[in-house]
Order: sequence, then C-alpha cells, then structure tokens
Amino acid sequence: MEKLNKKAYYHLPGLFEFYELYCVFLPLYRKHREYFYEWCEISSIYESPADCIWGGGRAGFGSDNPEEALELKKNLRCDMKARRNALTDEEKKHAAANCLSKLKELPEFMNADWIYAYIACRNELETADIISWCLSYGKHVAVPKVQGEIMHFYEITALSDCVLGAFGILEPAGEEKDRITTPGFMLVPGLAFDKNGNRLGYGGGFYDKYLASHEEIITAALGYDFQIVEKVPSESHDRRMDYLIY
Repeated sequence: MEKLNKKAYYHLPGLFEFYELYCVFLPLYRKHREYFYEWCEISSIYESPADCIWGGGRAGFGSDNPEEALELKKNLRCDMKARRNALTDEEKKHAAANCLSKLKELPEFMNADWIYAYIACRNELETADIISWCLSYGKHVAVPKVQGEIMHFYEITALSDCVLGAFGILEPAGEEKDRITTPGFMLVPGLAFDKNGNRLGYGGGFYDKYLASHEEIITAALGYDFQIVEKVPSESHDRRMDYLIY
C-alpha cells in the first residue's frame, strides 16, 4: 500500500459566531502541537491547499469559478468589515432610520404579524429602533439564538428580554418549547449583497440552513449603501433575498 503524503485539513466553521472560542483554542493548538495528531492541520476553505485530503466548507458555487469565488468572498469580507468599522455613530444612526422608513413602505413588512429580526453587533446595521417600533406597532418579534450548529428564533417583548450569550452577543433566553416557526418577515444581516439578491454572510451558514427549511418566510437584507456590490459569488444552496434595504 502506498503511503499518502498528505494531511487532513480541518475547516473551522463559524469564525464570527465562535470568535472568542477560537481566540482560546488556536494559541493552545500552536503552542502545544504535541497534543494533536501529526497528520492534522487547522485550516479553512479559504486557505486549504488544492491537494489536501479535505478542506472542509462547501462544494459548489453555482456558475462561479470556485477559486475565484473563494478569493472574492475573502476580500469582500475584509473590505466590508473595515468599512463598517470606520462608520461614525451619526452615520450608523442615519442609516438605521433610513432602513426603518423604507421597511414601512413595504406591504409585506407592514402586513406581517411576525418579524424575525437579528440583534445587531460589531457595526451591523442597527436594529434596536426597528425592533422597538415593531413591538409598539403590535407585531410579534422573534430574534435568533445559535444552539450547536443550528439557529432558532424565540419571541421577545422587549430587548431587555435578551441576555449576553456565550460569545458576547445578545440572545433570547428562550427554551426549546418556546421556538417560533410561524411564517413571517425576516430581517437578515450580512457583509455584502448584490442586486440579484445574493448575500455574503460570515461563513457559518446559519441563515441559509434556517431558510432552507422555512421557505415561506419573506426576507429582507439590511445593510449600508456601500455593502451593495456588483456581484456576490453564489452557491447552489444559497437563499436569495427577496428585498435589499439600505
């Protein structure tokens, strides 16, 4: 039998969602390499060499060339994070107010009894005022909580219903019996979007997985105007957004 001179590269999913965990794990991995099998290496779908045994992540990029798509996604994520971090408080406040005004012009949003909303963090388009307005208008609001590899939504009656999660992100304190699956209108975060409704997230795939099993939900991506780009690489399983609000 021929010995394979290759290594198995393990893809670390959900870097954004598990950032604090990796901040602890990766230094430990580098300092105490002897704790791990010699044939294992940590990598990601963005950095795995072409001849590795398994690069993790996803296969298939619609009509896009895989290598070009991965490089574009990597560059887009870096650029958009930097540009969001450079926003002033006044710019963020104005953008959020503008998005709320545009949402009020959408019949699908106004007629929805249930609004699925994210709680903004790390300079995402702020949703606090949108959530507060929805609640005051008599709508039901549900926000996400990641449990393992799956994202679920739980109803809140005020932002104060949320608690600081394990990774420093506000999340609902609901239990399994409280999960909401009623059709509604979802506000979706992201790093970049295009006019075809394609969305670039953080790489965890939580929204794509959730929406794959809740196809009846109407979606609107929220972002800043500079987050709208000419093209976002699409994958076969990606859910296109119904609306772009910016």
